[in-house]
Amino acid sequence: MPKESSNYYVESSYRLGWGEKSQLDQERLKLLKQFIYGKRILDVGCGFGDYVDFLSSQGFESFGGKY
Repeated sequence: MPKESSNYYVESSYRLGWGEKSQLDQERLKLLKQFIYGKRILDVGCGFGDYVDFLSSQGFESFGGKY
């Protein structure tokens, strides 16, 4: 059953640490540094693209897409 509020998904993303109000999670950044090989990144289901932007700023050729 869908939620009545049109902001439900945006509010949930903020609550869960995603979205434009969020800061990048240090544990996730640590995992990225551990498991990224090469310089090209595809983030499927990237949300607001915070990590795509971050990786791009770090010199990666990064792409994000929502499905």
